[in-house]
Parts: sequence; C-alpha cells; structure tokens
Amino acid sequence: MKILFCCTLIIMYSIPFFPQELPPAVEIYVHQLADNSNHLIIHHFDAVSVVWDQYYNINTVDPNNGDNIINTFFPIRGNRTNSGGGGWHFIKSNEGGSSPQGYEYPVIGFGLYKVHCDDSNTCFYIDYRDDRLSILGNYNYDISLKYRSDINKYYWFAGIASDITQFTELVNGELISIWEIFNESYPINNLLENFWQNCLVLIPSQIGNHPKLVWGPHPTLTDVVGYRVYRKYGTATFDPIATTDFDEYYYNDTELTLDFIQGGTNAYYYVKAIVIHESESEATNTVVANIDGQSPEKLISSKNIIYDFQINNYPNPFNPSTTIEYSTPERSNVVIKVYDMLGREVKELVNEIKDEGTYQVKFNAESLSSGVYIYTITVSNGNSILFRESKQMVLMK
Repeated sequence: MKILFCCTLIIMYSIPFFPQELPPAVEIYVHQLADNSNHLIIHHFDAVSVVWDQYYNINTVDPNNGDNIINTFFPIRGNRTNSGGGGWHFIKSNEGGSSPQGYEYPVIGFGLYKVHCDDSNTCFYIDYRDDRLSILGNYNYDISLKYRSDINKYYWFAGIASDITQFTELVNGELISIWEIFNESYPINNLLENFWQNCLVLIPSQIGNHPKLVWGPHPTLTDVVGYRVYRKYGTATFDPIATTDFDEYYYNDTELTLDFIQGGTNAYYYVKAIVIHESESEATNTVVANIDGQSPEKLISSKNIIYDFQINNYPNPFNPSTTIEYSTPERSNVVIKVYDMLGREVKELVNEIKDEGTYQVKFNAESLSSGVYIYTITVSNGNSILFRESKQMVLMK
C-alpha cells in the first residue's frame, strides 16, 4: 500500500479501492520524471498545522532530535519508476527500510502538509487530518502524485496510475484533501487530541496571496449549521467577517494581502461553529497573518494591490460543491457560467458589475451527474471584451 508521487505518491485512506501493491512497502510512494538521469531532486512534506502521532496525540517530538514527523524530506535522483525510488511511511504503519538509492524512508503523521521540492517554487497543500487514515490495515485508498521536472508541475490521480495523461494537474498553491478526492462529504477527526483547539491553519490563497483559513468540522457538535470567521485588524476586538456553510472548512480573506517580508500589520483570526438557533461554539485556536502595508482603516480594494484577470476552482475534482475564485483588475461586468460537455448551460453563477479585486462563488452540483463540466468567465466593459477563459472541472460522485 503506497502513495505514488511521480513524483508518484500513494496515500492510504478508507474504503477498499485498488488492492494492488507496489514495491517497496511504503505508504507514500515517490515516482519522478526528471530531465536527466543525474538530476537530484529533494521532495518535502512540511507541516503547516499541528501534527498528531500514531496514538492521535499532538506530536511533541523535537524535529531536531530524530523521529520527526513534522518537516520531512526524501531525495530522488533521475527518473524513478515502480521498480525503485521509495517514499514516505504513514505514522500508523511505519515499517522502516530504505530506498534502493540508500535513503531511509521518512514518516508523516496526521496533519496538513505543504508538499514542495528544491527544484522549483512549485507547491501544493494536502490535508489528511482524518481518522480514517488510522485503519490502513483494513482500507486501501491510494493517491498517485507525479512531479515533472521539465515543466515544474505536480499531478494527482485517485488510484494507482503510470500514464501521465490520466493525471489532473495541480495548480501551484492548490489545497487538496483526502476526503474530497475520494468523494467523502467531510473528514472524521473525533480521535485527534484537542482537534478544535488546534485545527485552524493559515496558508496563502492560490490567487492574490490573500490569507486563506483552513479548519475542519467540529469534532463533537452534531447540529452545526455553519461556521463564522472572526478577524481582529486595527481594532481592539474580534469582529465577524464571514459565514461559511456547514460543510465548508476554508475561507479566503480577499480584503487583505499577505506580506512575506513581515513588514506590515498583523491580522488575527479564529473560527466558531454555528449551531441551531444561532448559538456558537468555543473558538478555535487563533492564527496570525502579516498584512502587506495596508492601513486597517482602508480595507477595501487597496490600490497597492495589483490584480490580474484570473479564474480557478478548488477542489477539483469535487463532490458535491466547489469554489470558483476569480480576479479582475478594474471595474467591469463579470459573467460566469457552467456548461456540460454538450455545450448546454447548466447554471449562471455571476452576472454583475464588480470592482477590482478577487472574489469567490460556490457551485453546488448536488443534483448533477458525475462528469466533466466547463466553467467560463467573460469580463467586459461596455461592448469591449476584456477577458474570456474556459476551464474544466470534474464532478466525481
């Protein structure tokens, strides 16, 4: 059982899927398509969340003192296929060993990880804070991931695959999760120690480097109807800024932009679960974002931000909903529509004037059949078309 990472990575999950095995016996199996046989590329799993160990306890091991499951790396030289390469163990089935090239297999735990390599700035985030990963011996969910050094791209496939045409390209900075890839509606995290008090994570958004908040379902409340995001920025108290659906565990704060030089002003966030009759749970942990030179008194579309015409959706594939994020650099009319593969319009999601900035719209395909759908954006000013683009998304039920 493995994660193919072509890099081809295979992550063990829940429910029987592909029973075949690939040598050696690791859970994250790495394949690589390098541009030459001597090209050494080091791939990293770096935790951006709290990490839980094999006993579902918060990991307290010093990363500098061995047994590290927080920041791990695995080097691969040249092209590696099913016959070699190696990869990562998952914490619940660590069997030791080393690759044919002599590198000891590292181990990862329950957590949200940034996956990247030393070869380029390409990265993606993968969230498998899910109890179902604890029963690897009974279930076989595999994810194949490949890295191509010639074009600096990662790809994924739900199952074991070797043909690059079967894979879906990962957009740089994209967040994927185990449960969405395998058509589960939500993760299960009841076993993870103090999950709610440690679940909130902050990463950059795919478009615009906005603060993107990621959390998970409340582990004990059964009557949650949504989640409320709170922010403190230039005020003495936390104020509610957004509400998400009960099955939506992320939010992009498009009013602010991250400052990676750490020269701006801090913004603070936490999330509360909303239960029936609008009462709220206790807050998650608080996360901090350093904001790019924006005055707290002037939050709306800062002129210091340079937007471009862009559109993307995540997750992709999805079930049953996905978020479409788009940007426009000037005030214009934006139309976003979804079509099936026969060209029939499925839904008009947006048709309105938008100021410059980055926006999100949710597409719910609960009533639709599995398959490939096309979403298009048309941005216009009067009779002039400023931008038009179409992209595919895959509904997997």
